[in-house]
Amino acid sequence: MQALLGSTGWLPRAEALVRRLFAYLPQQPGYDKWLRTLAELLRRGTRILAKNAFRLRRTSAA
Repeated sequence: MQALLGSTGWLPRAEALVRRLFAYLPQQPGYDKWLRTLAELLRRGTRILAKNAFRLRRTSAA
């Protein structure tokens, strides 16, 4: 890639510029597993709330 662009040393500079755009880049190997587990938990919670929303609205309106 550097040969195509005709300059050297652009990759470390690009990394330094891009890194400040992201507050946290995880390095831990279990982060992806934790994130998938959290996503499933949020899906389940949302499904439960959606399923019970009509019942909750009817009891609070009465």
